[in-house]
Amino acid sequence: MQRSVRLKSFELVARDINDVDVELLHALSISVRWPHRPKDWDLLRRAGHGIVAVDGIGRVFGSAMWFPHGDDFATIGLVITTPRAQAQGGGRWLMEQVLEQCGD
Repeated sequence: MQRSVRLKSFELVARDINDVDVELLHALSISVRWPHRPKDWDLLRRAGHGIVAVDGIGRVFGSAMWFPHGDDFATIGLVITTPRAQAQGGGRWLMEQVLEQCGD
């Protein structure tokens, strides 16, 4: 699976959610009017796994997480994209990344 995607004039790269400053994740959720606070993001990062879509200068354009429940089941959440990334297929790309990492 490709670890980056070019959306018109910019490229996004998938990074581990734990490698991104929690304040950038908070800014993402605030930008789309989601209520998640920095401490919510910290709790969820400890509970699951995730990726973020970042551009070449580290701006966060999207997130997606998954939460394993045993060996053969997981839930997906916090799939957030900026309107610009969503309109250009960024959400679909994030979901493809998550589904690949979740496995069977």
